[in-house]
Parts: sequence; C-alpha cells; structure tokens
Amino acid sequence: MKIERTHDEEHRLEAAIAHLAIAKKTKEQADEMVKSAELKVIELMHKTREKSHITTVGELHFKATVVHAERIKVDGEGLKATLGTRKFNTVADYKVSQSKLTKAIEDGKIDQEVVAPFLTVQETKPYIRLTEAQEEEND
Repeated sequence: MKIERTHDEEHRLEAAIAHLAIAKKTKEQADEMVKSAELKVIELMHKTREKSHITTVGELHFKATVVHAERIKVDGEGLKATLGTRKFNTVADYKVSQSKLTKAIEDGKIDQEVVAPFLTVQETKPYIRLTEAQEEEND
C-alpha cells in the first residue's frame, strides 16, 4: 500500500536520494583511488624490501606497513576420508546446522519450546540499496 506524499515530502525524498547517490559515487571513486595508491605503495616497498616506512606530510607523520596475512583453508571432507572419523573428530569442531534444526522442529522431532532459549535473533543495520533505474520505474 502506497502512502500519498505532499509535494514538499516528495521533493525532500528526491533530494535525499540524490544526495545519497552522489555520496555513494564519491565513495566509490575514493575507494578506487585508495586501492590504486595502496597498490603503488606496496609495489614500491616491495622493490626496496621495506616492511615499514615512515613519512611526514606537513606536520603529520605516517607509518606505512605492508600487512600480508595468509589463511589456510582445510578440505574437511578429504581430511576426514584420509584420517578416518575417529582421528578427524579429535581435530574438528561441531557446528549446529540451522537448516537441520529447523527441519527437525518442523518434523516434530525436536520441540520448539526446548530450543527457543538457545536461539537469538540478531537484526542487521538497515541500509539503502541504490541502483540505477529507468525513468518509467518511478511509481
């Protein structure tokens, strides 16, 4: 159900959307500039084999440090097949499957009232998805 807006409300909404669109576009451009500058600094520090470098801009001092992290991804199924279930279970963590829990509640295998104290609903922060639209879409 669409609520009718006054001309002033319509104008304020359109101005707010325009402001948001410009801000997002500016942020995208700034993010690209930061990414490009960061790659250049990494390249130059790699050439000079520096991990950190201190520089002064006006009265401000900055320390640039190359941070390079590694993450190891484990093929759990392959490891379990190789080690066997008993050894695998000594290095694996147990995780509750939300879809399996929901199905068990729906099938009557687990009582929802028993599970409820162990569930927490976390709401995400609302945001505006802004996409380019054709003029005739405005209704």
